Amino acid sequence: MKSGTSGRDQEDSLIVPKVSYTQIALSGALWLTLAKVINVVAKLASVAILARLISPSEFGLFAAAGLLVSLASTLSEGTFALPLVQRETITPSHVQTTLWVSTCTSVLMMGLIVLAAPSAERFFGFDGLHLIVLGLVPVILFKSIASVGMAVLQRAHRFAATMATMVTAQVAGYVIPAIVLAVQGYGIWALVWGQVVASALEAMFACLLSRCPLRPVFDITALRQVLRFGSFLTMARLSNWLALQVDNVVVGRVLGAEALGLYSRSYNLLAIATQVLGDPASRALLPAFSRMQEDRARLDSGFRRGLGIAVPFYAFVSGIAILHGEALIRLILGPRWLDAVMPLQLLFFAFVARAGYKFTESVLLATGQFGRTALRQIIYFALIGIAAFFGSRFGVSGVAAGVSLALWIFYAISLKWVHDTIGVGWRWLVLLHVRAFALAAFGASLDIAVQVSLAPSGYWLAQVISAAAFCGFCAGVTMTGPTWLVGLEVSDMRKLLIQKLSTRLGRFGI
Repeated sequence: MKSGTSGRDQEDSLIVPKVSYTQIALSGALWLTLAKVINVVAKLASVAILARLISPSEFGLFAAAGLLVSLASTLSEGTFALPLVQRETITPSHVQTTLWVSTCTSVLMMGLIVLAAPSAERFFGFDGLHLIVLGLVPVILFKSIASVGMAVLQRAHRFAATMATMVTAQVAGYVIPAIVLAVQGYGIWALVWGQVVASALEAMFACLLSRCPLRPVFDITALRQVLRFGSFLTMARLSNWLALQVDNVVVGRVLGAEALGLYSRSYNLLAIATQVLGDPASRALLPAFSRMQEDRARLDSGFRRGLGIAVPFYAFVSGIAILHGEALIRLILGPRWLDAVMPLQLLFFAFVARAGYKFTESVLLATGQFGRTALRQIIYFALIGIAAFFGSRFGVSGVAAGVSLALWIFYAISLKWVHDTIGVGWRWLVLLHVRAFALAAFGASLDIAVQVSLAPSGYWLAQVISAAAFCGFCAGVTMTGPTWLVGLEVSDMRKLLIQKLSTRLGRFGI
């Protein structure tokens, strides 16, 4: 057994140099957003093909099987990976011990999931569910290994390496194998094997690029330091998993596999938008906020910058998705998925809340409020569960409407806790959201007017031109609107982008 933590020389190799955290966070968010955009383009292309080859009921079966696998992966990441990001300093002993204890724990979880598979099949009443669960079980081990490597890359602000790992796993691991197998008639197993291959590639590249020491080490002191934070994070991640999956459980149990397929695909499009526009910011901000945790004024300023830029953009995206929900479903999933249009539109009413709470989560995690983070997720689970249960009486759209309302309530609670933590003002928060929704409403009005006027010219022509008008309005307001209209944060971002662009053009003599 290796005793204690090693010397200062070991720590120094894993500490990020003291530079501007604002620039680090912005650079990281851009890199991760680029990765997410590439992944989403690839994923949407694959979904457009797979949704025409695989039925809604098969997608529902796959979603049900993924519940158990995602639970195990969630517990592993919360217990071991995230504490590596949050700690101010880590040593190689922290990484090695975490990697091997996490691996052993994932093997144990795999065994438990195998034993639970028949019970899950009886609970849902989906024939063949246990076989799909068994096919997905290796994902638990690969995700556990990958989470440690990705945590090391994240805390070191190596976002380009993180991007390379994410893109390779998604494109080469999932998209290509899944499409090839689906075209050859493998049905739901195309989704299963695509997921397995993607997680294996993610684990391999995360370990290689992070240079995780693979020699088995068990440092009891390092493990205690990680688990000191990880215990609360595990509770928080478990509650988050319950909140993200309880609506699927209700839909599958009450409404059946086909309804679950429709709902899960609708929510998946919301989740994709969140992954592209919310997750990169939270991943980049967490390590930066963690190093500001003792300076609450600086943390407040960073939070304002992040949320102030994000909320107007999220409001614009929400408006586009709501107004063009049918076009999105027709384009991405195909005509036989039109029953998913209304759920999609209802869910996107809460996109600002769904993506915005990622910012509040970064503040609570960065300041070490793991107990409050866990309680927050329990509240989230309760709200989603109650909303899904009562909404299920009105079908899939009823569940979507209930979940949308629950997301807004949870977002308000999260903002309250951030207000209590760093003192961000309510007046600023209210003004930010009112201004964002007002601008989105103007853009939506323009969109609707163009749609109506071009309706006689054809469905797709009207959809494309009206969406372009909405986007043009958003871009124009963002780049030229006065500060009182767009907000100080957007105005500062605009100046920074113009300055960087001028600098780069100056290098070429332009």
